[in-house]
Amino acid sequence: AALPEEARGAELIQQLVLERIPEVFGVASDEVQVIAPRYQGAMGVDELNGRLRAGLNPVRANRSEVVFGNRQFRVGDRVMSIRNDQEKEVVNGLQGRITDAEPGSKAVTVLFDGEISATFRGEQLDNLTHAYAITAHKSQGGEFPVVLLAMDQSAGRLLYRQLLYTAITRARHLLILVGDPSALDRATANDRPRHRWTGLAWWLQHGFG
Repeated sequence: AALPEEARGAELIQQLVLERIPEVFGVASDEVQVIAPRYQGAMGVDELNGRLRAGLNPVRANRSEVVFGNRQFRVGDRVMSIRNDQEKEVVNGLQGRITDAEPGSKAVTVLFDGEISATFRGEQLDNLTHAYAITAHKSQGGEFPVVLLAMDQSAGRLLYRQLLYTAITRARHLLILVGDPSALDRATANDRPRHRWTGLAWWLQHGFG
């Protein structure tokens, strides 16, 4: 179960994106990018995507959707390509909106950057993910008017200085941090991300014989 402070943080993020940022700063919810250190948890990408999607693009009779695995792609959804597709002229990290969904043929059409229209069918839908909230890694190379960074202590080793740098440099006008102040302290103090040790360096030094 989510810790109370994490659940409150998720609710605050939802409120900020849907109501307070548009009211106070005059920035549309669509121009706010939520960034989180991880996918799991109450303040993780998966949970925040569900919350924000429910508020920004709820189920409606006139909005068709395609079910793919445990995900639903609905007309109006904010999505992101997670793989390069030269044929479709779509690159990893490019965001867009679903303009059409055909449940019968399991196909959705996405308008990327307001100019590139691409249709994804069947297994190709695995190349798409919802993008109301994304990880810092997936945000690299992008720029958004407002960035909201979710910081919770339970993210553990995923809190590091580069995460803050990435979020700051993604924000064109405004950066908002939501979460535990101790998580910010931890990220500031941790100057390197978690490494995955493969033993390659040892083998290069000592040889394979």
